[in-house]
Amino acid sequence: MDELILLKTIRNPWLNRATQSLAHGSGLRDNLRPQLERFFELLEQAVETGDASWLDSILQVWATSLTESELENSWSNLTAFLRDLLTLTFEISRETLTEGQALALMGVLLPVFAHASQRIAQYEMEAKVTYISNQLTQVRQTLERLDRSKSDFIAIAAHELKTPLTLIEGYAAILRESMESQKIATPGSSELLTGISSGTHRLHDIINDMIDVSMIDNNLDRKSTRLNSSHRIR
Repeated sequence: MDELILLKTIRNPWLNRATQSLAHGSGLRDNLRPQLERFFELLEQAVETGDASWLDSILQVWATSLTESELENSWSNLTAFLRDLLTLTFEISRETLTEGQALALMGVLLPVFAHASQRIAQYEMEAKVTYISNQLTQVRQTLERLDRSKSDFIAIAAHELKTPLTLIEGYAAILRESMESQKIATPGSSELLTGISSGTHRLHDIINDMIDVSMIDNNLDRKSTRLNSSHRIR
């Protein structure tokens, strides 16, 4: 095939120019030269067989090799890189071949690059979707851990509050009984003790609500939780 011979003719200048001009701007970095050599080999296969899908394998490798920052970009690194390769191929063809040969070669290569552009956009989008899905999974797992920590904190706090609350109630009851038995009540003391009692009852309700929330978060039935006296304050 004449076009294949023409393509082989521009191989060395193409590789040298591509390596020098694209090394700093591509996302392929240090191993650019071997990857460009592989790309050109597959390009030759595509021209020889008339099947542009020969390039799919390396295009997929490029898409899966994108860094995290590149995956976060809204613009396409690989599409721009492939466009640069096409431009460079056109320039090398004009410099190395006759005008007729360059036109003949580019006429064969343009459909191959069009296929490659479509595929690279697809593979890059798939890579970005996978990356975003993984990020969302990590966020969900983090939120689940935080939710479990919140539930554990509520359960521990409710349990720890029971003891001092019981002591307050006990001391208040002793104080009331002592004042009544010794008849040493002072003006307003009864109201103060009533206020303490009201406050402790309110704290009972709050702690019970905290226990209920903790149990609900742990997927326990709220009704059975209320019936379980071991988990509630009497």
